[in-house]
Amino acid sequence: MVHLNKTCMKNCTDSHNIVLDGECFQECNEHSVQSTCRCPENRPYIENRTCVFNGSDQSQELHNETCVTEIPNADQKEYIYINKTKCVEWCPDDKPFICDSGIGFTSDCVNNSNNRGNKICLTKCPANRIVYNNVCISYCPKYLYEDYSFQKQCFDTCPKGTLHSNGQICHTYYPQTRYEYTSCQSQYYCVNTCPDNTYNNGTYCVEYCSDGQFLKNNACLSNCSEHEYIQNIEYNTERKGNECVQECKTDLVLYKGVCVDYCPEELPLLLNRTCVKECPPEKDILAMRRTLINCLRKFCYVDYFFEYSMCTDICAESEYIYNGSCVNVCPDRLFALNGTCLSVCPQYAPLIQPMAVTLQRIKQIYDDLYMVVVYTETMFECVDSCSYPYGIHDFETKTCVMECPDNRPFVLEVDNTLKCVQQCPSNELLKVHNKTEIRLGEENKTIEIVYCSSYCPEDTYYFNETCLLSCPAEANHIFNGKCVICTKFTLIEGQKVYCVDECPSKFKFINDKVCVDKCPEDKGNVINGHCSKCPAETPFQLEVFFDKDKCLKSCKEDEKIADYSCTNCEDAVSVKCIYSFQCDETVMINHDGKCLKFCPGGYVFLWIGCIRGITALIVSITFVVLSLTIGIYSRVTIMEYARFVHSCFSIPAEIQLVSDQYADIFFNKQQGIDNEVFETRL
Repeated sequence: MVHLNKTCMKNCTDSHNIVLDGECFQECNEHSVQSTCRCPENRPYIENRTCVFNGSDQSQELHNETCVTEIPNADQKEYIYINKTKCVEWCPDDKPFICDSGIGFTSDCVNNSNNRGNKICLTKCPANRIVYNNVCISYCPKYLYEDYSFQKQCFDTCPKGTLHSNGQICHTYYPQTRYEYTSCQSQYYCVNTCPDNTYNNGTYCVEYCSDGQFLKNNACLSNCSEHEYIQNIEYNTERKGNECVQECKTDLVLYKGVCVDYCPEELPLLLNRTCVKECPPEKDILAMRRTLINCLRKFCYVDYFFEYSMCTDICAESEYIYNGSCVNVCPDRLFALNGTCLSVCPQYAPLIQPMAVTLQRIKQIYDDLYMVVVYTETMFECVDSCSYPYGIHDFETKTCVMECPDNRPFVLEVDNTLKCVQQCPSNELLKVHNKTEIRLGEENKTIEIVYCSSYCPEDTYYFNETCLLSCPAEANHIFNGKCVICTKFTLIEGQKVYCVDECPSKFKFINDKVCVDKCPEDKGNVINGHCSKCPAETPFQLEVFFDKDKCLKSCKEDEKIADYSCTNCEDAVSVKCIYSFQCDETVMINHDGKCLKFCPGGYVFLWIGCIRGITALIVSITFVVLSLTIGIYSRVTIMEYARFVHSCFSIPAEIQLVSDQYADIFFNKQQGIDNEVFETRL
């Protein structure tokens, strides 16, 4: 229900349709009386007796709900503040904070931009303003205290229990416009705890403690407690100081209550990270240590590292006791066992095995610049059984080796132990060759080991009582697990070459005795399953200089002979035509227009060439008869000559006997020479 002129009604009339606190009012206009009219919420202001949304540029102030050019000064009262939509003399208690909207913050005091330039009454200052004497300001002229439970406040002095700190405060002007800019200036703060990288020095936060002060728990103190140590601290690259610590850094040692890089000469030894003059009896082993300080690069300056001797009762896991000191490597002719260097290995660990040790040393480059060098040394240790990579036992020297020596080159497995032997036993005569890649430090090493075995393992091939990983050049084909010289056809599978009696169906063509699935482009013809440059009807090849080779039906067409010296010429494939003088008759036979390896069927080879079988027999008999005739004739002639000499010179009987013997010898030699000539030609 609403009421109009003290009359209750269900709804307001059209002429008085403005409802305020249940009462109907007429909308203000030029004919209405201002005291009895009201404006709707969407047009709350009156300008020229009309309800408007905003006043014009000339009338931005509001007085008694009327837009005016300036706030009036009636009865000597100054209406200088705006509370809601009214000009007031002072801000009420529920809105005690005054915000000046004319300093460039477009919308931080109120959302209505028409109030820009005025002082607005607010219940709380905007987030980017600071409370100072109930005024919302941009910068604090004194000390800014940020109470996050309420708002930022400005004090002439910091509240009790807070610290003075220097900082910056920034503001953005005319945000989200083309005139937007940010301005920063120094600001003093009141803080409960000092910001990062600053320290509590009583009432102020400082970047570093003063000389003579010590840093502890982010606070500067005049001295450390009785149970604390003094340690250097670096505030920045230009400023250093001291701090109180319960324990020195791991790369520092304790000397008279101060953490230092290394022990001085007066107390040269280190005991429990404390400098001492002598080691106690319970820790009488000296261990040399090297500490790298801030050396994150390969090259370091000399003051970045130091070496010292430490008192201990046990060496590090990677060290060994030698003459009361800890060493990284046992000296020559000494063997490592259970952290100790021994001159002889005991019975329970009788074998000697090499061991690689990775070490570091500092190498001087020049002046005070040094370099960290990583290197590997080999020493020997006592073991009960050999292990990788020294898995072979040489019983004669009682050492573990990667490969056997030359005088005991073979490896024999006995009771799961690999041993070096001079000869393989009769039941394991086969020698199996095996290549193994071994990792030694940063390098890989490939070694070849020869094992004794009774059979050739898989992926090895038999040749001359050995099992090889690959066949040698003199027998480079594989046939039934053996290395052979192939007289048939070869089949290539990966890196292996096999010898086969005939090519499989998948490789039905033969190219130079190699089984292939198709012939190469330069041998596109097929003769009896063989790849050939020439077709079957003209199979002979004639090389033509500076032109393409020709294919002939017969080499005789070009007055040449056919060269059958190639590997598969017997099948009339790849046969070339050559001159007769090109046939090497020391190994080949020139017969019937062909350069042959052997005489054809029905022929035999004599010194004069290939002859049919019956003809060769007749020639041989004739040659034998002729040789005998010459031999008999030579003997008769010699005897007659001897008689003639005897009759002329009266040769004594003794000389006569010698002459007869000489004649016999000469005859035998002559006949022997003739026979040798015959045999050679035959």
